[in-house]
Amino acid sequence: MSDVAANAQAGQMMTADGIPLKKSLKASLRREKLRAFGLVAGPALFILILFVWPIYALFQKSIDDSFVNDVLPRTMAIYEQWDGVDLPGEPHFEAMYFDLTSAEKLEIGKVSTRMNYAKSGWKSLIKNQTANSRRSMLNNPFNRK
Repeated sequence: MSDVAANAQAGQMMTADGIPLKKSLKASLRREKLRAFGLVAGPALFILILFVWPIYALFQKSIDDSFVNDVLPRTMAIYEQWDGVDLPGEPHFEAMYFDLTSAEKLEIGKVSTRMNYAKSGWKSLIKNQTANSRRSMLNNPFNRK
């Protein structure tokens, strides 16, 4: 008896090339699923990169204040010790003065913009204070570098 007849007696259907129908259908469905995944993967990646990632980055920036901590390290170190009940003491203002005079102008601009988001008026206050402190450092006869 031939293989086709043996498989027919076992109740198994065959394709024209002699492969069992069940295996052939399984392979065909797998190819279709991979094709469908390939067609969906491109637009899904496009949406993730152009829409979801920028939104995530904005949320992350709105929460993360590490840039302020990096530009004003002395000030942030002293403010961590402050209880927030009374007005800040002289060390707070001294730390802010040294941080603002030692930082670069571009960094001060970015920090003041970030702080202005939290409390209106910080940008102009820091900008004016930085300009005044740099002028006073230049006019100070005891400040010789």
